Amino acid sequence: MLGRPAEPPRPSATFRRFERMSRREDFVRARGEGRRRAGRRLVVWARFREEVPPRPSRMGLVVGRRHGLAVRRVLFKRRVREAFRLHKESFPRGWDFVVMPRTSDGKEKFPASFQELEGDFLRLVREAVGK
Repeated sequence: MLGRPAEPPRPSATFRRFERMSRREDFVRARGEGRRRAGRRLVVWARFREEVPPRPSRMGLVVGRRHGLAVRRVLFKRRVREAFRLHKESFPRGWDFVVMPRTSDGKEKFPASFQELEGDFLRLVREAVGK
């Protein structure tokens, strides 16, 4: 350790349990009371949780069978989770986000590339939270 400065602790880059939405009532509340924003590839509902102090933002994914085989649905979820994981430190605390793929007319490839999903997701979250 001689000659090497100590690195400051970095925030966790994992998608931790408390950052996931898992209870049905949370999904229903977010979709019922939240702000809906639709992009080219995604639909995002964002709802602010009234907590003091606010906990980190959470995300939940909803992908029905109509979007294709399980392999494609899981790939979509992995890509959106990765976008959330990479940018979670930039999101304001206290928000719940529910993400669904936009129903396509069959002409576009599902799931979209990571770059397309990431860009759409970040834009929609910024619009929904007002930043």
